[in-house]
Amino acid sequence: MHGKDIADGDGSAVSGMVRSSFQDAYGKGTQNLVRHLAYKYPMPNLERRNRYYGEKGLYATTKYIYMFLDEHSMDESIVAAQGGYRGSSRDHYYQSVGVTGEAARLLRRERACGCKPCLQLKSQECELTPANVNVKTGTTPRPTSLVIQPLRQSSTTRHTRNARNPLPEFCMSLSVGDNVIVRVSDDERSDNPNEEYFVAKIEGAVKQLDEDGVYSAVTFRKNDWIVSVCWYNYVESKTNRMGDRFYTRGFSQWIPCGSIIRTLAMPVKLTWSGQYHRLSRVLNDHIEQHGNLY
Repeated sequence: MHGKDIADGDGSAVSGMVRSSFQDAYGKGTQNLVRHLAYKYPMPNLERRNRYYGEKGLYATTKYIYMFLDEHSMDESIVAAQGGYRGSSRDHYYQSVGVTGEAARLLRRERACGCKPCLQLKSQECELTPANVNVKTGTTPRPTSLVIQPLRQSSTTRHTRNARNPLPEFCMSLSVGDNVIVRVSDDERSDNPNEEYFVAKIEGAVKQLDEDGVYSAVTFRKNDWIVSVCWYNYVESKTNRMGDRFYTRGFSQWIPCGSIIRTLAMPVKLTWSGQYHRLSRVLNDHIEQHGNLY
């Protein structure tokens, strides 16, 4: 799945929903799976809904619309396009004009515009094109402060998404033996395509660093809150009819407390099941719905 424009991230989110629902009892066939997804995931979680809205931007994905197309319904009499075109991966905005095969056109742009006509899907009236005579230049006031942030995260912020120094109350509430859900960083997502989150058990007491230091081959800064955890390794090949997830114990590592998800209402419990630690489908659904995963 591949989203465009503001839906870029929703492609991976919906892919995860399909993977997590594949073992559910939704009946036979792809059409029943689509119906099941529409019932189970009618909208994104709150964080994804608010990512491009309000203080964070102009746009928001507020609900999902699912559609099933039978493979026999897509033939040359319906789909007139003979193939793709070079450079389509750079396009992030489309608008169709016309309703017949002869008169229809597909407009494309590499970036969507935030002017009022474009928000109303009237891209021909875009106010930011060179031909528009209503665009005026102006001078903005000088800023009182300037914060420069890197475009790409460095290796020292893995697992953190730059969420440094979370509330001390949360850090001090973490106890040895607790299971926690850890956010997957952008750098690690390509190496773990089937995991929307990581699971770990706290092994040591939380500490706030008095000075810069290197822990588990990662450089942390003074005043960072860090904690020692033992990872649970996801075993994708192990499944059951209930759709639970299975894990084995992995290696230990120091991680920043800011990488731990704090929006869950359910406790993170894993039960021992033979050779594996089992995380229930109910808990997995809760994490995907209410966890701040992105």
